[in-house]
Amino acid sequence: PRPDVRPVSITIEGLRSFRSPKTIDFSGRDYFAVIGDTGAGKSSILEALTFALYGRTTFSGRGLQELVNASATRLRVAFTFEVNGDRWEVARTMRRDGKGSVQTGQTSLRHLGDDGVPIESHAQTRIVNEKVESLLGLDAEAFLRTVVLPQGQFSRLLVEDKAGERANVLRQIWRTDELTEAGRHADLAFAALGPVSYTH
Repeated sequence: PRPDVRPVSITIEGLRSFRSPKTIDFSGRDYFAVIGDTGAGKSSILEALTFALYGRTTFSGRGLQELVNASATRLRVAFTFEVNGDRWEVARTMRRDGKGSVQTGQTSLRHLGDDGVPIESHAQTRIVNEKVESLLGLDAEAFLRTVVLPQGQFSRLLVEDKAGERANVLRQIWRTDELTEAGRHADLAFAALGPVSYTH
């Protein structure tokens, strides 16, 4: 079955319009909308969410260094979310050195117990990325095309993508691999019955 994923909170620091740390609390809400004037930071919240989960931007052509606020020396995003009632926190950082170059920093994923104490934790970027994909049931491309849907990108899902790429995204969204597997089991069960005769 599709996992029940719910955002709990996100803390953003040094990302685009969020120079100082700000926490957005999503807990206790079934629906919410991000509303504000142009330049208020709405898209920065989506960038922070994407960076926290997948370590990338919503637009593949844009470098991660463009996420860092011009006057900040550090970017940090920590996103807490629940999957089927289990609480997880993923955090990623980037730092600007004295010469102005932006370097990728630490990455972590923690499975939190009811008391907030980590049950398990991962700090290797590759493992964190794989675990996030496993928890959400979506890779970065499927997430961007179905959850975030960056401006101007929706047509890629509907029209411009190669059929194989579009099928892969849709397979992840609707979990058609589970239907395919169920069909395979039904075929095996039917074959095990042997020849069947029909009478009227």
